[in-house]
Amino acid sequence: MANQLYLKFINFFKNHNLYDEQTFKYIRENAILFDYLEEEKRSFIGCYYNFDKQGRLIKIVIGVPIIKDEQTLLINIHEYIHAISLYSKLGTKCKIGIEREILPLLYEKIYLNENPNEELERYVNMLNQKIIESNQIEYKIALNLQNELLEYYYKTKNFDKLKNRAKKLSKKYNK
Repeated sequence: MANQLYLKFINFFKNHNLYDEQTFKYIRENAILFDYLEEEKRSFIGCYYNFDKQGRLIKIVIGVPIIKDEQTLLINIHEYIHAISLYSKLGTKCKIGIEREILPLLYEKIYLNENPNEELERYVNMLNQKIIESNQIEYKIALNLQNELLEYYYKTKNFDKLKNRAKKLSKKYNK
């Protein structure tokens, strides 16, 4: 089952023109995997990046659970979108902006739309409720722009255009 889920995960990225073998190889080689059942390790979920003294992005590391079910698959999608968004910036100066959560949350929504599942929907609704109750502006922006960007995504299906649109809308929303 886990192998089937991993193939489903890879096919999701392929179907959305986001799979690049070199990028995925880099991400896998720099990923920290753990069993999601070990609750104390869940705090490691995330995308982490290192910069050199000149402000150049020199490393991307993700912490993700081993894909064992739809929930862990969705978590991996979220963190891989972070890493994919940054991968082209390796070796260059870049800033991680307020828009950083927009695409990961958007692709979670796309996955859920394409793979309707009550349990996964409850999980996403629980996460969204936590966002609404939190003070994390980058997540609130992502949630508020989701429907508009989802519509734009289905028109263009272009990751770079989507990334640019997200950045512009986040600035407008954050004013």
